[in-house]
Amino acid sequence: MKLSEKIAELRKERGWSQEQLAVKLEVSRQAVYKWEADINQPDLDKLKRIARLFDVSYNVLMDDDMELPLFEQIAEAENGEIQNEQDSEAKEVLIQESH
Repeated sequence: MKLSEKIAELRKERGWSQEQLAVKLEVSRQAVYKWEADINQPDLDKLKRIARLFDVSYNVLMDDDMELPLFEQIAEAENGEIQNEQDSEAKEVLIQESH
């Protein structure tokens, strides 16, 4: 999954408009549009802010081979709702990827 797709997906999962994300990152709505349309990429400072804002690692954002963890799975993992041993391993991975 490309960076542009990850930014759009993270924004939509939060229910934010491009304008709302732009305000939080102190950029123009057009900048967010261009990131999501894969016309431009955020600079390093903005990438760090995006990672912190969405509570995902910089590596997850930048690596096209890495998918975003599902927020429902992260919430379950952090709340201890994953029960068996295999799921316990998945829990650790999800929590690590989300931070």
